[in-house]
Amino acid sequence: MADPRWVPARIAYEQDVRALAGEARRREAEGESPEAIARDLVRRRNALKQRFRADDDPGVVALMEQRNRLKYGDPIGPDADWLFRKYRSWEAVIAAACRPARIAPS
Repeated sequence: MADPRWVPARIAYEQDVRALAGEARRREAEGESPEAIARDLVRRRNALKQRFRADDDPGVVALMEQRNRLKYGDPIGPDADWLFRKYRSWEAVIAAACRPARIAPS
């Protein structure tokens, strides 16, 4: 079971990540390129990760960063290019940047 002190921070993080979708829709409507939007949203999502990890248990953060280094080559997580190679479109990268990762039950 998750530490109850952690739950409000996770909820706030997920809300902030989902809010990026509104930003993406606005920018798409203004005619900005999907690639530019995707690159910015991935950067902003990674900044959110760092902001919320700053208040997390250092041991847990170290494990997350170790996993990310092995999987993505970066302690924060995937960059826009990594996500583009996975999803093959900038629109899919935008969707991924606005979708919080699922947390496995403990």
